[in-house]
Amino acid sequence: MIEKVRLLPSKRRIWLGFVASCLLVGLGALMVQNGQKLGWFRIILYGLGVLAPVLLLLPLASWLELDQEGFTLCMTFRSDRYLWSQITELNVWSGLVSFKLAPEHRGNRRGQALARSISGYDGSIPDMFQLPPHSLLELMMKFKQNQITEANQEQR
Repeated sequence: MIEKVRLLPSKRRIWLGFVASCLLVGLGALMVQNGQKLGWFRIILYGLGVLAPVLLLLPLASWLELDQEGFTLCMTFRSDRYLWSQITELNVWSGLVSFKLAPEHRGNRRGQALARSISGYDGSIPDMFQLPPHSLLELMMKFKQNQITEANQEQR
């Protein structure tokens, strides 16, 4: 069994997001040339949106690591660790690999509560890594199943 897998973001997707953001800034600039004040608002708003893809392009800013105990999701240099024993359900929801945590392991973060109210899941892994969501889910299920098998063998 594979002991550890680290997935990095697909650079192509990030660059496409960056280009789309720049085009939106350009559209805002066209509105400014036409004398519309809304154009300045759009330039500022979309200009800030350009920063997100740039942050994702930085080395080691975002990654997903699967191992025998669980997985670590790092987004823009902030990582969260989840153990397989804490995960009660894994599924693809709306193109994302989503997961539910056991009630005793849920955090009190606003993000988790918001995610639960929207999707019914405690968290999701964005579709930005090198695997499509269904392939990532399959890989995660193999790691989780391996952890369950090892735990059962230790109990015997």
